[in-house]
Amino acid sequence: MGGAGGQSNNYYNDVWSSTYGITWTKVKGNDDSFKARAEMSGVVFDNNMFIMGGTHESNGGVNDISYSSNGKYWTDLDNNDWSSRWAHTGVIFKKKIWIIGGHGKKDSGWGFINDVWSSTDGITWTKVKGNDDSFKARAEM
Repeated sequence: MGGAGGQSNNYYNDVWSSTYGITWTKVKGNDDSFKARAEMSGVVFDNNMFIMGGTHESNGGVNDISYSSNGKYWTDLDNNDWSSRWAHTGVIFKKKIWIIGGHGKKDSGWGFINDVWSSTDGITWTKVKGNDDSFKARAEM
């Protein structure tokens, strides 16, 4: 098990692990290995933990990805094809990472979005569905 981020008037980027969810050990403290954030999405895929998007205290929504095989050392990927967002959903389905909707940038500012993106490696992303009326835009799913 692992965890990252959180918000309580502060943003964090520490990582904790636990074998059974009872006793927790800090794997990584607050440092610069990835941006402190809240309302991000996280998945485990191909033996790596991925943290995607979220909110950051200095610039609102972000569209970056950080990944790690051990929770201590992280690689950052900036400027992904999908727009900045938070409160979105990340899932693993059919051997791909999927990012769905959230709260993000629209032509008229920030709002609920309903685009869908997928990736076979967490680095290269394909737009599966744009922001349209095929399902209602939503966040915090």
